[in-house]
Amino acid sequence: MAAPDHTRSTPDVLAAWVKDVRRRTLDLIADLDDGQLLGPLLPTLNPLLWEIGHVAWFQEHWVLRHANRRPPLRPDADALYDSAAVAHDKRWGLPLPSREQTLRYMARVEEEVLERLTNAPRGNEVYFTLLSIFHEDMHGEAFTYTRQTLGYPAPQLSGYGDAAPAGEDAPWGGDVAVAGGTFALGAEPGGAFVFDNEKWAHPVELKPFAIARAPVTQAEFAAFVEDGGYHRREWWTAAGWSWRERVAAEQPVYWRREAGGWLRREFDRWVPLEPHRPAIHISWYEADAFCRRAGRRLPTEAEWEAAASWPAEGRPKRRFPWGEAGPSPDRANLDGRALGTVGVASHAAGDSPCGCRQMTGNVWEWTADDFLPYPGFVPDPYKEYSAPWFGDARTSAAQHLAQLLPAGPPRRLRRLPHLCAIVMKVCLVTPAPPGSRKGNRVTALRWAGILRGLVRRVTVLEEYRGERCDLLVALHALHSFPSVERYRSVAPDAPLVLALTGTDLYGSIHTHPEADRALDLATRLIVLQPFGIAELPERVRAKARVIYQSVPTPTRRAVPRTDLFEACVLGHLRPVKDPLRTALAARLLPPASRLRVLHLGAALSEEMAEQARREAASNPRYRWLGEVPRWRALRVLARCQLLVLSSQLEGGANVVSEALAASVPVLSSRIAGSVGLLGEDYPGYFPVGDTGALARLLEKAETDAAFYRTLQAWCGHLRHLVEPARERRSWEDLLRELGR
Repeated sequence: MAAPDHTRSTPDVLAAWVKDVRRRTLDLIADLDDGQLLGPLLPTLNPLLWEIGHVAWFQEHWVLRHANRRPPLRPDADALYDSAAVAHDKRWGLPLPSREQTLRYMARVEEEVLERLTNAPRGNEVYFTLLSIFHEDMHGEAFTYTRQTLGYPAPQLSGYGDAAPAGEDAPWGGDVAVAGGTFALGAEPGGAFVFDNEKWAHPVELKPFAIARAPVTQAEFAAFVEDGGYHRREWWTAAGWSWRERVAAEQPVYWRREAGGWLRREFDRWVPLEPHRPAIHISWYEADAFCRRAGRRLPTEAEWEAAASWPAEGRPKRRFPWGEAGPSPDRANLDGRALGTVGVASHAAGDSPCGCRQMTGNVWEWTADDFLPYPGFVPDPYKEYSAPWFGDARTSAAQHLAQLLPAGPPRRLRRLPHLCAIVMKVCLVTPAPPGSRKGNRVTALRWAGILRGLVRRVTVLEEYRGERCDLLVALHALHSFPSVERYRSVAPDAPLVLALTGTDLYGSIHTHPEADRALDLATRLIVLQPFGIAELPERVRAKARVIYQSVPTPTRRAVPRTDLFEACVLGHLRPVKDPLRTALAARLLPPASRLRVLHLGAALSEEMAEQARREAASNPRYRWLGEVPRWRALRVLARCQLLVLSSQLEGGANVVSEALAASVPVLSSRIAGSVGLLGEDYPGYFPVGDTGALARLLEKAETDAAFYRTLQAWCGHLRHLVEPARERRSWEDLLRELGR
């Protein structure tokens, strides 16, 4: 299918575009599993499961509800998908519909929009349909760079009858001259669809200037790197140098040097640099420093648009760089056909009047200006598109992997927080295997997500076997000791971070020489709550840092049942967890009690499973639900009135963090791991193994409203400890200490 020309907005064309953009959205997420659709909480990304629902909601909101006054298709759609109302970090904790439910919602919205287009749509319907198409196309770019950021495989795109042109792999250097004069910057009224930040054309005086006729290539940028570009302070602005030092940038993010030269990461694979293709994923600061080294500067927005569309003073701008004809594969690399860039010499048919190449498609290009409104700016109905972002200057997004929007005249896009970060490789070792729902695996995957947002390249392993990396992070001193010892023999001076579990702190480091030796081999030690430091030998305490385990806060809590008082036990059935203590305590409550214990977790032995089955069969207040996906466990927890932790020892139980995030009060055995999180004077403790004491606390929480409110208030006061932003800052601080 040829790239659409939105100057021809007939109902049939609109319907074809609605179908095409939805097919593209589905292609971009089709191969991802449920875990990948959620992904880690990072400031530059959204959970993809939320994002695909959001694009359908946006289309429903503006085309069906706003333009046609129809009622919502889902009563909870606004609470789930309105990006102006749902804060970014809250999106991971929403009670999102499943993949299948989300796809059904998307299909229903598409079906009803297509039905409207068969009935002579009015002018405002055409406008809002175009808005929804272009909005979804922009999210298509976001889906693509999410896959790039997280190292997912390249997507498989369908629906094109003609293959992407290979492009001419040759240099295309040199400058072109632009005469200057009075230039009309912005869109002219009366044309096709226009975003509000392009309204309206206004005169700008341009002095004559020269501009490169092609984008900066990977070879040209590699020469900047090889010339010490990231170490020459004189080529950077003060803000740019501060950014470079803060993220320890040594080359573009996704580049690495090997014996044969530079490689760059393209989705999940490493490829040699393509010397004549554009340099991408370059921050504004890096682009500016490159220009200073070359004795040049970035163009202003007006200069760039003039070079892209202006034949000469006194003559009107072209609609496209090549003229008024619609886009075609020979004129521009559009719609992600190449799933990346092509050589800068390709697409000669798309040259602008002055001779610049690829001014539409292939790659985003930086300008020198801040993103500001044009004179007389008035926001369009979708007020959040531009106005909130005006003034956002040079902390901007790296150029996207590919231009996925339908072709149009040169357009403005608000700048996003930049995507560049520290470039290093981290190996994260956990003894829990892939697919395990053990706490060590949950923690490892969460930390991997955080570290990918900071350093980009993270590999999760069960054991370190000599892989090349700049930092090893190992969970569990005893079980990961072989990895710790092997890494230290391979890299004696490299940083090594060892995270200590409860069985380490309160067991193995005191009883096993290997675990004790691991403490000495580590550069830094992580404990999950402050009391853990006191358990360490005096000689290594200075190396310890506290990182609280985080959990996204649900945007709204499920309503507890009024006919039951439900207590949740989250944890696998193994002796150290004392897993049936709450069930035994429930037996002691008076007959009038409404208590029901919901126990979620796998039995790690058949003996434990049989004990749980027998208890559930004979105790009407106890239900063992077995192992369930984490998202379901969190939903069950959120609807309960209490979490009960009966463990004999914990390093800093993640279930307590989950309860704090969900505003669920906690009853816990009085163990150091809980005291370190909840405080010495927390009123919800009982002695380890004391069934009667736990029963009394359960009854008091159920019947004494003042006591229950005290527990709620105490836990609410601690919620800030488990915020994802706090855990991320802790890792940033730790990496800074390590010089990374």
